[in-house]
Amino acid sequence: MANGLVCLLKGEQVKVQLKSPELIAWANKIFTEARIEEIWFVLNRVQSLEEEDYLRQGLSEKGIIPIGIIHQDPSISRSWLMGTPIKADEAMLEVQKILDRLEDAGQS
Repeated sequence: MANGLVCLLKGEQVKVQLKSPELIAWANKIFTEARIEEIWFVLNRVQSLEEEDYLRQGLSEKGIIPIGIIHQDPSISRSWLMGTPIKADEAMLEVQKILDRLEDAGQS
């Protein structure tokens, strides 16, 4: 999947690929119209800090704050293609931070 965000709706993952600012508005529309009490956004496969800032700013303008971000790591694709174990330390740390936030939210 290309750059995008993953929404967790009541435990179900919904992946959204962000190709344009209009999709940020679409994500916000779904969020506000669905009247869902709890929703979390995770930015996925973000390639640069510039891209991260752009996505965060666009989402923030719509009142959406991602709980985490997972940056693009070419070693993951390479490991998948070669059938070798994944050694994506940075991505694993980012995923762990997201899991910690979800666990904290579940205990509240």
